[in-house]
Amino acid sequence: MEIFGNTLALSSLLMLVYQDMRYRSVSWSLLLFLSTGLLISGINEGLIPKYALLNLSFLMIQLLALSIWSRLRLGSFLAFINQALGLGDILFFLALCLAFSPVNYIIFYLFALVVSLLIFLAWIFIKRLKPAETEFPLISGMGMVLIAVLCLKMSGAFDQYTDISISHFINL
Repeated sequence: MEIFGNTLALSSLLMLVYQDMRYRSVSWSLLLFLSTGLLISGINEGLIPKYALLNLSFLMIQLLALSIWSRLRLGSFLAFINQALGLGDILFFLALCLAFSPVNYIIFYLFALVVSLLIFLAWIFIKRLKPAETEFPLISGMGMVLIAVLCLKMSGAFDQYTDISISHFINL
């Protein structure tokens, strides 16, 4: 079942990255397949429901902060949806709650956001686009990082459900 979950997650991710880069929108069914693949893989690897809830709590704090910013800046608590973030991005974040232990989730979240920003800046520089007029392909950037993480996991080099892997990596 683990191989099936990983394959479903990876194939969904590849299609999500392509759709987001090409069309700047993604299929909700692919997000559901991604979530299902991560859940199947997570159950087989020891995903503890408490981990998913802690990750969800972290995400809710982020979305609450965005809602407050949105109220102050844009005039509505939910105006950030489809103005600052797309609904697909939020659903992608929800799927990510199933993919990591809490420490690894926060590290992945921050690292993948930085990588996404760097990819976006390189893209607008190469294409000579204006940042204010270009949509940010957040799922694409974070998806590429998640593909790398899942490949490391499948090779046995990383286990995203325990914090031991990351502590060895950063030599704590």
